[in-house]
Amino acid sequence: MSVSEAPKIVTLNVLDIKPYWRNPRENHDAVQAVKRSIELYGYNQLIAVDRKNVIIAGHTRYLALRELGWAHIPVQVLDLDDRQAKAYRIIDNKTSEFAKWDGSLLLAELKELGDDLPSLQPFFREPLPFLEAGLIRLDAPAPVLRPGSRSEEHTSEL
Repeated sequence: MSVSEAPKIVTLNVLDIKPYWRNPRENHDAVQAVKRSIELYGYNQLIAVDRKNVIIAGHTRYLALRELGWAHIPVQVLDLDDRQAKAYRIIDNKTSEFAKWDGSLLLAELKELGDDLPSLQPFFREPLPFLEAGLIRLDAPAPVLRPGSRSEEHTSEL
């Protein structure tokens, strides 16, 4: 597939879509939030699969759609070889780690939502009232994992 070539979009039976057997991203904690997002706003980011219907990007969306009972799922089929698919699978997830939040801009957006704000709480780990009060900084350094710790048991570096 050339860079300028658009991926092919097809609708597959959910049972024909295969999660990548060695997906390094632990995404089960995100499934409920993604499921709720799809319920509220629709399925707007297609799952990317290879020519054999193995997921390249979108494992969490796939799990959420299954839980929602979808029998058929529109996907984009990428024409990548195995090596490219493996690299893209990693890069697709890793690049988001470079992004940072501008706390003041996020706070302005949140404040404009007014009465809708409580409906967003499931999408945040931090309590939204704490964000609004400035008690939590979203631009703080990312936590550092201790060797042997699990991702949800991380502590900040001193």
